[in-house]
Amino acid sequence: MKILISFISLLFLYSCQELGGNKTLTCPRNSKIDTSITGVWMYIGSKEYNQFELKTDTHTLIILPFNQSEYVLLFVSNNDSSGPPTLFKAIESRISAKRIANVQPLFDKPATDFIYYPFKISNDTLYFWGFYNTKVSPDINNKNSIKKFILQHFNDTNYFSSVRKYVKIKNNFPILK
Repeated sequence: MKILISFISLLFLYSCQELGGNKTLTCPRNSKIDTSITGVWMYIGSKEYNQFELKTDTHTLIILPFNQSEYVLLFVSNNDSSGPPTLFKAIESRISAKRIANVQPLFDKPATDFIYYPFKISNDTLYFWGFYNTKVSPDINNKNSIKKFILQHFNDTNYFSSVRKYVKIKNNFPILK
């Protein structure tokens, strides 16, 4: 149980150090569920940038559609732990063909702010990363400036926190059929 609690705490702590805001980057009504994202993903590691250290145990990420435009994300520790999964809600934004997950924690009490995670999927491998707040100017503080920043630095590791890597191990669930 201690491992799960520390995993949740670390995930939340590091999330607070990544670029976010109080609104989704695009209108939630324009977001549609993409079945290439849904399924079970196994965490296989991360690459750290800018002295950002993501210390996390091995875990499984389960991505389910919640409704027509939102996903539920469940982070489940692979260690022997009887604790519940860590829950998040996500909405995808597409800006100039770039994909960004707008993520809200749902544990403890639901958050009102979003953390922005650009992501890519290639050959059943999911990569997502955040932008380290200490590398982002305080002037980047509204939806338009954040969108512009993300587009300018989408592949610029000088601003990254940690690139997380997952491999898909299951495409769907009986409840999705």
